[in-house]
Amino acid sequence: MLIPREECRRWSEPLGGYGTRVAALLMDDGIPVTHVEVDTGALADDEDGGTVWVGFPPVSTARRAGIEGGTYLSLCWNHLSGWSARGETDRDTLDRWLGAGLEPPPERVAAFAAAALLDFHHTGSTERPYYRGMEHNRQALLDRLTDAYREKAAVPSFRRTFAIQRSKSTRRHVLAQLGDRRPGSVVLGRDEFEALCRVLEWSHQGDWQEYEMAELTEALLADLRSRYRLTGGGDGSGDGAGPVPAQQAFRTTAARQLGRPRRG
Repeated sequence: MLIPREECRRWSEPLGGYGTRVAALLMDDGIPVTHVEVDTGALADDEDGGTVWVGFPPVSTARRAGIEGGTYLSLCWNHLSGWSARGETDRDTLDRWLGAGLEPPPERVAAFAAAALLDFHHTGSTERPYYRGMEHNRQALLDRLTDAYREKAAVPSFRRTFAIQRSKSTRRHVLAQLGDRRPGSVVLGRDEFEALCRVLEWSHQGDWQEYEMAELTEALLADLRSRYRLTGGGDGSGDGAGPVPAQQAFRTTAARQLGRPRRG
């Protein structure tokens, strides 16, 4: 039994707040998140569809995670089975399931997402769990999600909250890369270059209609990094060694949220 359509609207803000909390943890660690969306129609119409979507930059994110021919990688919450990492290709949709119930802490979900972004096929399980029928405990679940994640503002808006957090995270990570320096008439050093790459990595807004623009951005970013390494990374080292910032962020998030020591 699915949720009656007239009830679906009540789920939007609590679920959006849940997804935004997860996204905020990822963005705090420097992992770009393009959007958080809620499809309450899936509650009424679709037992297999996602209700909450936490999106990442397309193309390179999916392929860096090991999804051959990947076009998208998202974090998805389903009202029967909880969270999954969903990879998409031109031919198929792949799910890796967290398997931690319908309401795992945001920290656990963020760790799962970071692990999937590093190595999709070795994260979670392909076996889909089922935690309850929709006719059971529906109101209790909604009450818990509302208490935990619905904003207390008079007119709550998880989309507004996400946009503010995303803007703050972008600014903070770019400025942190620059340190006390600001761009000027100087040679582009390693930190200035990585700040530029961060701007590109965080620029995509998540609209599927912008796919071609996102693909072009990814290609430009890859070309810039390749050229920069060939010139010695701007510091005379000759190899531009070191992990790509996004990959380091995935490792850091997964290690911290799971309580393991960080590794470089």
